[in-house]
Amino acid sequence: RRCMLRLSACWVVCFLSLAACVHGQASKQVYTLDLRPSLALPPPDYFELVHLVAAIQGLVNRNESKLYVQLADMDQPWWQYMSQVGYLSSAQVVNLTSVGDVLSTFSSYYKGVVLYDPEVPSTGNVASTASGARDLVPICYRPANGSLYSQFVAGGPKIPVHLNLVGLFNGNVTGSAKCDAYMWAIKEFLSSGESNPGLMGYYIDYWWTGHAQGSPYITNTVSNHDYFIANKAFFWDLDVWADQTPNDDPAQPLGTDRKTMVAIMEAANAVLKGQGMIHVGGFTPWNFKYVNQVHQGVPTEWETAQLLTSYNAFMDADACCVNGMANSAFFSHFPLPERLVQNPKQTRAQMQASGLLDAKGNMVPRGYVMLYVGDYDSAAWLYSSFKDNWDAPSGSAGVPLGWALNPNLMERFPLAFAYAYANRSKDDYFITGDSGAGYVNPTALLPPRMSGLPSAAQLWRDHNTPYYARFNIAFTGFLINGFCGPVAPAESMYPSFSWDGMVDQGGTSSATHMSGNTPVFLQDDLPQDPAQAAQAILQQAQTAPVTFHMWRSVLKPRSYYRQLSDTLAKIAGDKVRIVDPYTLGYLARSFFGGNNNDRATYMDDTIPRLATSAWKGDVQVTVRNEGWNTWAENELHILINSNATSSVQTLQASSSIANGEVGTFKGTWTAPGHPGQYMVSYTLMRGNTSLSTLGNIPYTFV
Repeated sequence: RRCMLRLSACWVVCFLSLAACVHGQASKQVYTLDLRPSLALPPPDYFELVHLVAAIQGLVNRNESKLYVQLADMDQPWWQYMSQVGYLSSAQVVNLTSVGDVLSTFSSYYKGVVLYDPEVPSTGNVASTASGARDLVPICYRPANGSLYSQFVAGGPKIPVHLNLVGLFNGNVTGSAKCDAYMWAIKEFLSSGESNPGLMGYYIDYWWTGHAQGSPYITNTVSNHDYFIANKAFFWDLDVWADQTPNDDPAQPLGTDRKTMVAIMEAANAVLKGQGMIHVGGFTPWNFKYVNQVHQGVPTEWETAQLLTSYNAFMDADACCVNGMANSAFFSHFPLPERLVQNPKQTRAQMQASGLLDAKGNMVPRGYVMLYVGDYDSAAWLYSSFKDNWDAPSGSAGVPLGWALNPNLMERFPLAFAYAYANRSKDDYFITGDSGAGYVNPTALLPPRMSGLPSAAQLWRDHNTPYYARFNIAFTGFLINGFCGPVAPAESMYPSFSWDGMVDQGGTSSATHMSGNTPVFLQDDLPQDPAQAAQAILQQAQTAPVTFHMWRSVLKPRSYYRQLSDTLAKIAGDKVRIVDPYTLGYLARSFFGGNNNDRATYMDDTIPRLATSAWKGDVQVTVRNEGWNTWAENELHILINSNATSSVQTLQASSSIANGEVGTFKGTWTAPGHPGQYMVSYTLMRGNTSLSTLGNIPYTFV
């Protein structure tokens, strides 16, 4: 019999499907469908077709990668990447030619049709909720010749209707048929437990079909539904503002949309009972709805973020206008390595050799800046824009960059992380964007809260910690607090997992400072023109003898940073240095009298993940010393613990380990004595004190 120690991060709410093995493959038979011809269809036909196919993808790809479509520009490049790395190597590829082929090929994956009402566009979103919860395919009740309804429900195979939403909602509950549909869905799917309370899709409803002019079809985001249907999400599309009637439902009582949004969040939290954060994919569809001269785009974003955060929800912000994404349910099974290790942090000696510190270890007066490469806080933005910007010619060799890839995006798009970590240069480092593993307003997690919920500080720490540990990240690039005021009250939530730095939204703090032993920086946005950007950096750097600052950019190619760096070198000479995020953190910590000792990266280990009960053998853990002190032989040990027993086991290092060196801790380990799954963790110790108190997250597997 075997004791199964299966690899995964330790999540609070677990609807995750990624395997933790390095080698994995798609289904033995992978089907493809070319949806690009649909881009020439009238809007209703396009929406209904892509909606149906996305739902089938969600059902078919729920447990494995099996059905792929070609729709957006990046579908082919990412398919090629999966082929190159062997994910599709064992798959027989079958090309389907029509939606009829899809319906017949995968008829065993659905039980029937959920019929939605074009007169109440929100029922399209309710249909997506029902699709995931009850294994149904969404079809619009539009009996025109050639419609999907006429082809597959009224005629053809006559797929049975299991749920009919047509004529069901008339506004007699809330004064709005739109909102009545969502209130019914709350009771039917969310409060009942049929839908996943920890996952929501904020995507534009069928109303788009009458207002699609002037915007690419892909921006209606109906193709994004697949992952959310696969994971039984609850869908909605509502206006956050209480003081306006939405342009898609102008006759509703004032504030009904917002009240409905609050009702959804309250229902989800009632089910979760404080046991997990809520992942909201999507964004205000501001190129179509809810935004006007009174309530413009960014204020609407901030109002939405404040409300969602107050209900323990974070955004995976598929915002206009690179917000369309197909195939995320397919992508979600792409296997990432158990851990992804970053480039080594600069040692103290290297900083002295490069002139950042003098021979005595003191700061050399100048401006120190880091370049934030964003905004990759949305799986759709990562999928649509990251690869082209990363691969851009006239690259950024020699320019340190902080790539702000929010690690929670691995759920929908793990490919980008595999690609980035495998192809990084010595100058590429990874941090998170706004505001960690998901977009929140940090102080809205703290009381007093709009929702009346208790503090979510520990919930947020628990949510972030496994992501930061898996990706070897210890720097949060952008704490965006929107309308919630100064971010300082929330800074104490971050050091345990973001030890090497965090950056406040501009204007919410007065100067670079320390939160405990963690540096807190300020930021500004870079101008679009690289020459103007260099001038702005120089001007800020001259405000004091020593300055630290982060400069943020959005969806820029590597060539932008090359031009910026070259221009800055010409106009500033050695008055300004661009450094990577972690070097900035170490320098600032040193400048403000903090402690740069005892930092560590757990590189690898030989502890078996699948073992016979009570297996006993020699194991080792490989650790890189990222701190400025040398660890003497036997000064530290590694403690291994599990939830199987109260006993602990230790590993010892056989030699000293200097700053920047990699050392090995060895010893004997015994697996738990009874079959089952166990949580195992290890951490560096000095005597009885864990080095986790210095931001070294214990390594944990299950």
